[in-house]
Amino acid sequence: MNLFFDTNILMDIVFERPFCLNEEIKILQLAFKEQVKIAVSSLSIVNTVYVAKKYGKTDNDVKTALDALTKHIKVLDMRGQDVIFMLSNGWKDYEDGLQYLCACNYKADFIITRNKNDFKLSSIEVVTPQEFLDMVSTD
Repeated sequence: MNLFFDTNILMDIVFERPFCLNEEIKILQLAFKEQVKIAVSSLSIVNTVYVAKKYGKTDNDVKTALDALTKHIKVLDMRGQDVIFMLSNGWKDYEDGLQYLCACNYKADFIITRNKNDFKLSSIEVVTPQEFLDMVSTD
């Protein structure tokens, strides 16, 4: 099963945001056990490094955490044709549209996000971390 993590999920993990970290760690554990495959876009990596200081993290701390994660999470390239296509597409938020196209190119079964409303136009099922865990009942 292919999962695509939205940027907010990656940031939750890297910045150790406590309000939903437990659910996200459980999904990561599924990837560690090779029960699912997880991918993020290269844009998510860039955004995470960019906002690191807001969470009191150094660039080095964030880069170290991301480097460790990428041993279990695939980082997907953004395609130039998608960047151009989204300039004139119907997505309200440009970045979310690019994330969606990246998930499509990956053939994701689910987009995991805390902001489901950002993906209203998605043809891929969009779920929160808890909704995904409820579906796969990992206990």
